[in-house]
Amino acid sequence: MPIQTADVLVDTKNLRNSMVDVVLNVAEARTKLPFARGPMLSRSVLDAARFPSIHFVSTAVSLGPGGRISDGATVTGDLTVRDVTRPITLDAALYRPPGSAKDDLDRLFIHLTGALNRNDFGATGYADLVDETVGLNIRTEIRRKP
Repeated sequence: MPIQTADVLVDTKNLRNSMVDVVLNVAEARTKLPFARGPMLSRSVLDAARFPSIHFVSTAVSLGPGGRISDGATVTGDLTVRDVTRPITLDAALYRPPGSAKDDLDRLFIHLTGALNRNDFGATGYADLVDETVGLNIRTEIRRKP
């Protein structure tokens, strides 16, 4: 799903104060299986016509070993799908491009992984074809504002 808006703050002085606020554009979602797009956006699953976005806002960042986000960290937040908001915790990794200088934070990559039960959000359609647990694998790049 393409990002509609994103506000990401990486507080390099206190990583626990970092935050994420992202809105995804449901109507523009794509799948690797073109025939699955229609059912995914249908009324019984994401209902893109009535709920055109998915919203995630972080509420806490837990650092991994050594006080870092690069290994073993989690991001907890509120996820809103189909106008239903539930807490979710995602495994997080934040890292620089390979070969970049240690203090070069102009371009960073974020990798978030986790899972949700789609039934918790009312996305119950096609139960015979789609598991109730949906894995999340989010990779994105962020750049420092000039």
